[in-house]
Amino acid sequence: MLVAEYEYRFMELSHFLPALVADQEERCQMFLEGLRPKVRHLGTHTTWKVFADLVVVAKRVELGKSASKGQGRRRNRSLGRHGGRGYRSQTRLDGQVMFPP
Repeated sequence: MLVAEYEYRFMELSHFLPALVADQEERCQMFLEGLRPKVRHLGTHTTWKVFADLVVVAKRVELGKSASKGQGRRRNRSLGRHGGRGYRSQTRLDGQVMFPP
């Protein structure tokens, strides 16, 4: 689930338990606990006091993670399956094996 989807669902459900999320810090803590682990790490060193700030940062972290994941896939494709430059021997029609320089 994306952070934006989670935020929407979190706000929807918070209407049923207003006392539980009445305080901004408590709301931030509960929201943070529900995030995926790869996004949740952003809250380990910060005491969040403004819910909107936490949501913005969580979205940025998520965006950064997905962007770096895409770059890694592109890099792996360009370098070949094993990370090399893709040097392969080629067999000529006469059966002689040729290696690139």
